[in-house]
Amino acid sequence: MYRYELLDPRPQGMEANEKIFADAPQGVLGIEVTIPQLVEQCQLGNIDPQHSGGRDDLAAIEVAISHPLPPSGSVLATVWADLDAIGSMAVLALRARGVNLTPAMERVSAVAAADKTKATKWQGPRPLPTVVSPWGNSPEKPLAAIAAAVGDFRVPLSDRRPDGAVAPDGRGAILIPRAERDGGGSCLRPDPD
Repeated sequence: MYRYELLDPRPQGMEANEKIFADAPQGVLGIEVTIPQLVEQCQLGNIDPQHSGGRDDLAAIEVAISHPLPPSGSVLATVWADLDAIGSMAVLALRARGVNLTPAMERVSAVAAADKTKATKWQGPRPLPTVVSPWGNSPEKPLAAIAAAVGDFRVPLSDRRPDGAVAPDGRGAILIPRAERDGGGSCLRPDPD
């Protein structure tokens, strides 16, 4: 249905970025693309309420719930491989497949809340991680494992699977709890046909 790409904001990445845009006949929808030169090339727009829209109270994943779906074959691209951006891709892909998002809404809300917390003022020192509490009392604690999985730069973006599917090697992040998924599968793997 969609192709997923990570744009490189560095000057040395511009050639690779040009290839991504050139190989996208259905267009590119940016998600949290913050580099003006790259935003200009996102023919289908850019979902970026915080960085470009000045809305610290709104996360990209929340916008993805009602944003018009891009055409099949479009590229969803980001410069941020974080849970908000990758989760936004998952929301769009699941919606395009007709999957009921109701089971995912608690997780979507948690991702949005954690992402918006990053934009607030520093809350002061937090306890250091321990074996018993590896994330201390961080608001991102319940999402830390999937945030680490989707942010793993060593794994191709198409294999980060934020909808809950598990890769053959055991990797996988969960947007919709496994017991409640409609039909399983991965929204970040290219469709077989």
